[in-house]
Amino acid sequence: MTSILSFSQFLNESEKQTKAGKDFEDLIGGVLKNSDIIKDVVFKDKELDVIPNGKLGKIDVSLIMGLLQDNSNVDKLKNVFKGIKSIKFDKMTIEVK
Repeated sequence: MTSILSFSQFLNESEKQTKAGKDFEDLIGGVLKNSDIIKDVVFKDKELDVIPNGKLGKIDVSLIMGLLQDNSNVDKLKNVFKGIKSIKFDKMTIEVK
């Protein structure tokens, strides 16, 4: 039996994911782990810019936003990105406290 679409194709998988994008997915875990939907992550001026690999659906955005608001995930981010003040994702910004 052959499949029509793979899970990664459904999620708009990018073939050009950076190491930073992969590391971010591994750090956050959950539905992001090995999904290849985060193309890159840039940390500059205390702001973490999470760049998806393409157009995400509303459900994808909601799931990822939920993961980014989880206290344990925020603590992981604070340990890796010292001095982080905000997370920018898909035209939204989350303040880190």
